[in-house]
Amino acid sequence: MKRFLWLTAALTLLVSCSSSRQQGDVEEYYDLSKAEPGELTDIFSDVELTPLLFEGEYYPSEVWTLHYHDSMIMVQDNKEGIYVFGADGHYRSSSEQVHGQGPGEYFYQYAYSFNPYSGLIQVITFDKIMCYDADFNFVEERPLPMRIDPTGKESLIFSSIYDLSGHNHLLTTLQSSIIKDAYIAFDSNTGELGDTIDYSHYTIPFGGNQSKRFFRLSDGEYLARPGLVTDYLFSFDPESLTFTPVIKFDMGSGSVTPEEYFANSDEKDYYAFYNYLENAGRTIVDGSHPTVNKIFFSTVSARKIKMSKRMVADRKTGEIKKFDYWDDDEYFFPPLKDLDDEYFYSGVSKYELLESPTLLLGKDLDLDSLLADYDDDTLIMLRYKIK
Repeated sequence: MKRFLWLTAALTLLVSCSSSRQQGDVEEYYDLSKAEPGELTDIFSDVELTPLLFEGEYYPSEVWTLHYHDSMIMVQDNKEGIYVFGADGHYRSSSEQVHGQGPGEYFYQYAYSFNPYSGLIQVITFDKIMCYDADFNFVEERPLPMRIDPTGKESLIFSSIYDLSGHNHLLTTLQSSIIKDAYIAFDSNTGELGDTIDYSHYTIPFGGNQSKRFFRLSDGEYLARPGLVTDYLFSFDPESLTFTPVIKFDMGSGSVTPEEYFANSDEKDYYAFYNYLENAGRTIVDGSHPTVNKIFFSTVSARKIKMSKRMVADRKTGEIKKFDYWDDDEYFFPPLKDLDDEYFYSGVSKYELLESPTLLLGKDLDLDSLLADYDDDTLIMLRYKIK
């Protein structure tokens, strides 16, 4: 209860502040409505291409998510398959190897993570965490306290996992769960749930475009952002499990309020709020990914992807650049899949890259010749050096 009251009090203080570069107790503030048109070379100094090779029995249909872990590239497609490649693009393994209902297998997943402390791939199923090595050899399973209530009032279904150690994690839940809009501490050694950290006062229950939610930066900052739409980035203390708002961003005087969202959304029509944004000419910030020097934002103002924008703020100068994102099979800004302080990782198909020459940063490359040995469905990781 004390933690909940503290978060509520902090929010009351923050939202009453005036808009400025330093806004009240928040050290950084970005009015994204003031962004100016930019070029990719304002943000990135170089790009490297790594084709993901079709050398095994299985291959992803697209890059739904991509995570880069030192010597591994992990890709998930929209069919929930997980595929592991080496840093050079050579195929290594796939979750399709363990898809089933036998020992060490699973049939349906809600989420997965690569635990950097244990070195294991963790797949959340209905009632277990299935653990595999990088070659998808089964290692162990750990029980999850999930439950389904036929009345819908007491269900608890987990939808994401973030690892604090080999056995300590933060879980989130589906919106249909009794606990929602919160992180729940979980010890997979004991199978016990711990503290619940409610973030509903900072968010609206609308899905965000958030590829990554926790950010350990090279200067010691540890930042976090919930997966739902919010105007804040938080400082995260893993020892006390506290989240403190430290960076605020919005669309200035045109920002959408929570009251506006609830007045124009419909539980039975997912697209109702998108339609409101388009008809009212409004924009929300649905993603924010910080590095030491930059913050990468995504915004949406309609259901159509071509109405999305990408914005990048320079944390030293406060300068904000904006970019069109996509139209008619052409990307103007690379889709963000993962990032660290040095690199921004993206993933597209050969066909998409050939249709999107802007992604090459003006490099004089003969892609037709360079990629002649690959078919149009071959996926390519793009690694951009961040300025």
